[in-house]
Amino acid sequence: MKVCLTQLRNYTDDNGNSVEADPSSSMQGGSIVFHDKNALVRIGKNVDLRYCKIVLGSNSICEIGDNSRLSGLLSLGWNSSFRTPGKLTVTKNLRVRAVEGTAVLVGLDCLFASDVFIRTNDGHPIYDAVTRRRVNPSKSVMIGDHVWIGDDALVLKGVTIGQASIIGARSVVTKDVPPNSVAVGTPARIIRRNVTWEHNIGTVTEEFYLPLEVVE
Repeated sequence: MKVCLTQLRNYTDDNGNSVEADPSSSMQGGSIVFHDKNALVRIGKNVDLRYCKIVLGSNSICEIGDNSRLSGLLSLGWNSSFRTPGKLTVTKNLRVRAVEGTAVLVGLDCLFASDVFIRTNDGHPIYDAVTRRRVNPSKSVMIGDHVWIGDDALVLKGVTIGQASIIGARSVVTKDVPPNSVAVGTPARIIRRNVTWEHNIGTVTEEFYLPLEVVE
């Protein structure tokens, strides 16, 4: 039942899997792999998937909005999803793992440096040995607009990162990060608030700056 596509094109099959891709987008050295049924890949305009592998289980969804550039591995289990509205820039080798009906939601205009890893599970289930109840359910990850994540950072299950925040290189994010904050370390802790960042010197993205009365 496994299907592997090495060219980005519109596609449907008898198992309900489909790809909807704008013709302005491209995939070089990558692949889309359907392992089961009823999975969807939707690619917007001017998206560059370079050395990017997207693996989908049953009923999973991958949506990548306009003007994004990705490389790495997006692995989506049953009923799970990865979504971004667009302008996501990945330097190199993003790894995403979403399983058990969870989602990784990435906001508009985010920047991920090399080897960022985002996951919604712990890898294996853990049970209370007495009650036999599971103690580590998978949880979705939500990343706001205009978030910058540094090299080798790890974002773990259940985390929300607020808009315009910055995650330092090699940080391990285990708890929520408020908007306009800098978080670094293992585990990551907030070291500064009321900040934002820009892609280039001289640029001002006004919507992510704070009114003076907020910080006084």
